[in-house]
Amino acid sequence: MPREQASSIREFRRAAGWATRVSNSNHWIVKSLLAAAAIALAVFAVFYGFLMVHQELGIAPASSYKMALAVFVLSAIIGLIYFRTRANR
Repeated sequence: MPREQASSIREFRRAAGWATRVSNSNHWIVKSLLAAAAIALAVFAVFYGFLMVHQELGIAPASSYKMALAVFVLSAIIGLIYFRTRANR
């Protein structure tokens, strides 16, 4: 590719707002969602095991997904705030 054509493509991408490389700006979103998913999975496993052992509580172990979902939402929000403020440093 001729040098003039390559530079004009870069100028076009820059003018259109396209990045020439993959941006790391969304990296913090992926990290926070992965951390939230790992935490929610751990909470699900712990609560499921706890409710399986303690059947006398009368709570179905299958309802631990509700707790895991709530933990996922909360940890995702906290993770998004945390990783976003760290990305700005």
